[in-house]
Amino acid sequence: MTAPAERPSAPVSIGAGLGLVNLAVGYLITRRSLRSGMKSAMATLAGGFLARLFVVVSLMLLFRRTDSVDPAAFALTFLVFFFAYLGVEMILVDRSLAQPTEATA
Repeated sequence: MTAPAERPSAPVSIGAGLGLVNLAVGYLITRRSLRSGMKSAMATLAGGFLARLFVVVSLMLLFRRTDSVDPAAFALTFLVFFFAYLGVEMILVDRSLAQPTEATA
């Protein structure tokens, strides 16, 4: 097994970039899906989770096979943004549940 790339900032940059894209796209999709009802929103959020899981696993396998990026540095950086997104997602769902609906107002 060969050594990973010499640039230690590359995996961190890739993880941070992917994490920020995940955060932005997830925020927009979550806001939009919560407008169409909770059942639809939960299906969208579950589908989004599976899509993100597939992307991350695919990237980890790619990095592992090519040794182009240190998988540990990428994963640790991405996880920071992933958990930040989960926090934003929970806040959005909580706010959606706290708002009175038109039927009860």
